Amino acid sequence: MTYLYKEIDGEYLYLYAIMDLYSRKMINYEVHSEQRDTIAARFLERSLDREHIAIFGHLTKLVTNDIVIQDRLVLHSDNGGPMKGQNMLAKLESLGITASYSRPMHSNDNAAMESSFATLKHSHAVPISRCFCDIKTAHEWVNKFYDWYNNEHLHSGINYITPNDCHNGLGNLIMDNRNAIIAKSEIGKKSYYRMPESVSIMSFSSKRKATEKAVKQSEYKGTKAAWPHV
Repeated sequence: MTYLYKEIDGEYLYLYAIMDLYSRKMINYEVHSEQRDTIAARFLERSLDREHIAIFGHLTKLVTNDIVIQDRLVLHSDNGGPMKGQNMLAKLESLGITASYSRPMHSNDNAAMESSFATLKHSHAVPISRCFCDIKTAHEWVNKFYDWYNNEHLHSGINYITPNDCHNGLGNLIMDNRNAIIAKSEIGKKSYYRMPESVSIMSFSSKRKATEKAVKQSEYKGTKAAWPHV
């Protein structure tokens, strides 16, 4: 959950969002005028319905015509009141979901979600408004942002694949295609991609920063990233 500013100073709207940690996909998100455990509990239930997940002591998720059964589902969050309220805890227990919480004063225990909120508030691709006049306006912007985030954003945490592609099981195929292109480009070249005899951390860091810079610049300009050669 995170704050969104309203036009009146000191008043906020509250964005409820739930992420699939493996793919970084935001599977559901809603804007409300309050932060309460009853809202969080209903939001969780709607999120499971949206993903066609039914839990009765175990998790069953429909994937095409198959049913995948897992031992448990874990919901990790910070220590906010809505996430630890009686109504939310009762809902988690009734659904068979294990609750997990960050340590006090350790926001990096929930790093993936906190990072996504930072992208939401600072991305050039879908700039956030300074404030929102009402819930409807805020929700329209949130829908637009997460449509971009899930379907277009090349996420650095999952090898620059979009969350939706990763969520739909296309990650390995995309990486295989990339590696095939690299292998093809090596043909007829003189050890262009040969690793140096000694590799320093700085060289890797510089390459990573150059790659991230290219992705951010492409998002800002609305173009596809031109991968750097360093």
